[in-house]
Amino acid sequence: MAAVSVGPGSCAEAAEGEISASYGVSFDKNNTWDMDGDQWDLNITTGETPRQGITLAMNVLVPSSGGRPSFEGRIHVLAVLLLGSSQEWAQSNTVAELVADDFSGTVSIDGKTYSRATVSIPFSDTVGANVNGQWVGSVPYSQAVKQPVKKVRIFFVGRRCSYAGEIAIENPYFTYDQASVGDGHSVNSTVRRGDGTSLSLSGTTLVTESGGQSSADWSQVSLADKQATAAAVKTYAYLRAVGATDHVIFGMEDELWSKAGAAPDSQKGLTGSDVEDITGSNAGIMGMDALSLTGQEFSASQYNGGFAARNGLPAISAGGLGTAAANVKAAAAVANAAISRGSLVTLSCHMPDFVQVPEASGYKPGQGPSYAKYNFAGSSARDQSGDPAHQILPGGACNEKFNAYLDMIADYAGQVNGPILFRPFHEGTGNWFWWGTSGCDAATYQRLFQYTVEYLRDTKQVHNLIYVYSVDGDNTQGSVAAYGSRYPGDDYVDVIGFDMYYKDPGADSGPWFSKFAAEVSAAQQFASQHGKVFAVTETGIMRTVPAQGDVATALNRSGNPEKQWFEKVLNVLSGTGASYFLTWTNNAELFHVPYVKAVNGDGSLYGHEMIDGFMEFFNDRRSVFAVNQRQILNTLR
Repeated sequence: MAAVSVGPGSCAEAAEGEISASYGVSFDKNNTWDMDGDQWDLNITTGETPRQGITLAMNVLVPSSGGRPSFEGRIHVLAVLLLGSSQEWAQSNTVAELVADDFSGTVSIDGKTYSRATVSIPFSDTVGANVNGQWVGSVPYSQAVKQPVKKVRIFFVGRRCSYAGEIAIENPYFTYDQASVGDGHSVNSTVRRGDGTSLSLSGTTLVTESGGQSSADWSQVSLADKQATAAAVKTYAYLRAVGATDHVIFGMEDELWSKAGAAPDSQKGLTGSDVEDITGSNAGIMGMDALSLTGQEFSASQYNGGFAARNGLPAISAGGLGTAAANVKAAAAVANAAISRGSLVTLSCHMPDFVQVPEASGYKPGQGPSYAKYNFAGSSARDQSGDPAHQILPGGACNEKFNAYLDMIADYAGQVNGPILFRPFHEGTGNWFWWGTSGCDAATYQRLFQYTVEYLRDTKQVHNLIYVYSVDGDNTQGSVAAYGSRYPGDDYVDVIGFDMYYKDPGADSGPWFSKFAAEVSAAQQFASQHGKVFAVTETGIMRTVPAQGDVATALNRSGNPEKQWFEKVLNVLSGTGASYFLTWTNNAELFHVPYVKAVNGDGSLYGHEMIDGFMEFFNDRRSVFAVNQRQILNTLR
């Protein structure tokens, strides 16, 4: 047993070369969260109350017959600190994840051979804790951890995992240096921040760091909403001006609150954003989906449990508002936080199949907003039963439901302190959503889009929306005519966009980038013909079949063949007229942008293998992030 220092007066006992705990498990591979077996208590302690950032490191072992284990899915490792004589507890909000390939080392203990994987689980600025007998998922570390650690409790969970057999723990110990532990696939960064972008506004002229100039004259702007707010008109002029330079704004879905990297920890330089962790800036555009307004992807509870506290914002009480209105208010608060940092905001809508939308449980007529009557949180955008495309239009059985849904959008927009790039019925040239080609003819699609604009603009008097029409690039295949096949008309659209992903990347990315460039050209031509701004409204790397051990992935955890993908996208878009491109979200199961797991003592980053490539993209003078446009957007508002 060796004492391991974890701070002044604190130590933990680390067993080297021997098993500290062992248990037999059998996970159900069809279960997304299979907690098999009892918890394991490890007798490692600290002499004093540990400071924030303490990290549990240990080796996880499985029996080996000479090679790496063979199992599907993932093993999740959860850690809980048991504190003081009363055994109060604090659970890390970071879950370690292990796939079969992580068990790359071997060790022989007591004549038995094991495959070994290393995990590290930090206890950051928020933890899970028992507050007044109830589980609270996000409690400030300083409030939850006030006594020395007496034990550590471990849980193993199967995530669509087929593993069955022994799992053992070797050498558990505490440290404050997560990066020193290693995880077998993360790397240390070598590229440092050196942002080369500088934008300024001289009157109505956008000036770049290279001396380039373009007009941002908003007096020449005519939007689909003739009563659009001055900020919406000026923002549109700014987007057009950016497109006329060689610069492109970078955007990301859910960027301020959903991440794949380490939990936020202000003392360790880790924020609520993977983009900010790497670059020090937020993305130039923060995307959000209406599912975040419904409480499905985000909620007032999540807002209060983490985002509000981290950002010094007041909590939102559902008591007077009701849950539905509180969720909308929370989503608007996140949008306003993004705007205050220099980001633009875009909103997409994975609308439910309104035929199947039920009334909300416990709803009482006349109480709360119209949308409180319904539960819009279901992920049924791909369900085409019941002909929702026709049923939600006037005269249809679900028109009232659809109007209530739009009332929710209007309520959100009314609380956002700036313009919103609103993108309903996206990828309408595809066949997977109920508003797509297999469930909705072109004329009905156009009427749906037009009705939505008319209801929000004319009936609800919402005037801070910039309307975005986006097709699916894989279906339009570089055809200018295809953009017009379902186009709602110039009086209803402000921005032309397309969604296109690099699927199943191989060693040669050239063919995909050629198709991407052709789609950019088609979008540019169609937008020019109609006098509109254009953008790449969704893109990223996507695997149609998840990597081994993953439920779903975009970027691989390691072995990505195109590590300069972001810079190459910028190379294609620069100078084409494109104003922005947006990647999809990051979370523990899915990530489209690299992430940070720890900040090293020398300031370098430890995390996803594409950190350097993303930093080079940020440093490129042509890429525009929130930090580059904050002053301009403040002026335009």
